[in-house]
Amino acid sequence: MENILIKQTHPNIKFTIEHECNKTLPFLDTLVNRSLGKFTTTIYHKKTFTGVYLNWTSLTARKYKIGLLSCLLNRIEAICSEENDIISEEQKLKTIFLKNQYPQDIIEEEFKRFENKKPKQLENIEGSIETEKISRKQFPIGEFQCCSCCQHESSTGNTMDYDNIEIIAKADTDMKLRIKELLHILK
Repeated sequence: MENILIKQTHPNIKFTIEHECNKTLPFLDTLVNRSLGKFTTTIYHKKTFTGVYLNWTSLTARKYKIGLLSCLLNRIEAICSEENDIISEEQKLKTIFLKNQYPQDIIEEEFKRFENKKPKQLENIEGSIETEKISRKQFPIGEFQCCSCCQHESSTGNTMDYDNIEIIAKADTDMKLRIKELLHILK
């Protein structure tokens, strides 16, 4: 059924289906890893990825070059769910930008600026140190037993039970939320 609906979208659009291989599944620019009942995410590059971005010597305003680096740092932070993946991807990014002739000091300056925006460690009530992401919201994925869908609700007068919503997962970015939501729907 889904296959028929997708093919009817537009005759010039070709869809492919990725299947899980070695407990990993590429989804857009994200690689979803399944291990011990837990999902983690990291950056995914196609085999054709060359690492060529906007070259520093190109005739483009400096703000766009800095913006590209900043954007890719934000992408790493938004997609990678594990700290070791973040560190690894940041190191790869430094190498890529050096190959694109970005000056070392510009790269380091932008990384430093980005680090300063990261969450700070706070002391909690018990006195232990805890990292808290102050600037980020936790987006929940909720599940509740409803009387029916919206159309059924409006046609029959039934109402949804909003008081008994169960939070089944949380994500700190919209991208992670969408991936988790997709995985819960597919269960």
